[in-house]
Amino acid sequence: MKIGKNIGSFKYIDAGVFIIKKRLFEVASKLVDEKELIEFSTILNSAVKLRYNVKVIDINPTPWTEIDTLSDLEEALYGDRNQVIKKVLNYFI
Repeated sequence: MKIGKNIGSFKYIDAGVFIIKKRLFEVASKLVDEKELIEFSTILNSAVKLRYNVKVIDINPTPWTEIDTLSDLEEALYGDRNQVIKKVLNYFI
């Protein structure tokens, strides 16, 4: 499993919903010692290599929604566009 913009072959598109545990920051802090700028995909790919528990779920047929503004966030959390959030949380609860 790998994410990022430089993947030659893939089956899914990363929609960008992430639930992160504090342990992932251990991976990030080790990478900070090596580079000044680190992409989130680099942190996740490193976590996978270290055999951290990284899960992927398919949200289909749930429509995706962008969250670019505070009103987008409120609509995703409490409004008609909260289907994605509910589906992700139901998977992990």
